[in-house]
Amino acid sequence: MIIEYTGEVVRPCLTDKRERENEGKGFGCYMFTVDSMNVIDATHRGNKARFINHNCQVKYTNKY
Repeated sequence: MIIEYTGEVVRPCLTDKRERENEGKGFGCYMFTVDSMNVIDATHRGNKARFINHNCQVKYTNKY
């Protein structure tokens, strides 16, 4: 399946502020960094693609 990640394109300097505001309102954070100048904020204007895990850093806690 191919799906386009849609949302509002914002500057990286706004992402921390938006993340704090969204957490305060009980929303999740759905932002995708495109490059050093563009971040797509799909929190309010995104589509189903925002629910796909797009974390670039693997955070496994395998305790076996």
